[in-house]
Amino acid sequence: MDIFNYNFMQRAIVVAFFISIILPMIGNVIVLKRLSNIGDTLSHASLAGVTIGLCFAFNPLIGAVLSCIACAFLIEATRKFFLSYPEISTSIIMSLAVCITAILSGFIKNNASFNGFLFGSIVAISKQEVITVIVLSIFVVVIMTILYKPLFYISFSEENASAAGLPTDLINFIFTLLAAICIGISARIIGAFVVSSILILPVTSAMQISNSYKSNLFLAIVFAMISNVFGLILSYYLNLKPGGAIIFVALAIFFTIALYKKIFKGD
Repeated sequence: MDIFNYNFMQRAIVVAFFISIILPMIGNVIVLKRLSNIGDTLSHASLAGVTIGLCFAFNPLIGAVLSCIACAFLIEATRKFFLSYPEISTSIIMSLAVCITAILSGFIKNNASFNGFLFGSIVAISKQEVITVIVLSIFVVVIMTILYKPLFYISFSEENASAAGLPTDLINFIFTLLAAICIGISARIIGAFVVSSILILPVTSAMQISNSYKSNLFLAIVFAMISNVFGLILSYYLNLKPGGAIIFVALAIFFTIALYKKIFKGD
């Protein structure tokens, strides 16, 4: 337990605690609405923001958040041009993010810092970034709590929610914005290429044993906490990238639950 005496590890655990709450809150809705491709798109957008920040010498975490928010706007705007094929908008914006990242990455002087954003870096988290994560996480939790019931209805039937008078377009836009913030601030500790997995894996693990929307959300947060904290501990002792270690624990949870159901419940 001596690892918790290090300041960088304390900061990493604090950040892991907050993203373990906000990512499942977003992921629960994404999975139920079958929008996992948005998670992939915004994770690539966060990396584009990181490259912009590193190239023009401002905080990459802020760059990741702003880039994700900008791409969230672009996804909603582009979707209007492809009403019959709304999923095309996410592919277009992902291509744009990959293009920006590929072009600007060649101008980054500190490749170690850039690589830290690919698969996470627990050593490089600053106090300023911790404060940023805490403030934005609290904002996300408050808004998601306010929108809990509307998002519940929209997750299962957007048509019925619209017929009931809910402003589905506005709620979807706000949700996409919140997803952008969550993915942007999570890129530093678990990596831009890993965020989408943590959005999905804890939620799908919880779906195997939960019996309600609320219990699924609670279990997803618990599984995300276990994945993030134990993943960080593994990465420290085994000298692994945090993102890879976190995904390893998340996958272990998923397959353990699946195996348990198969053997003891015959599912």
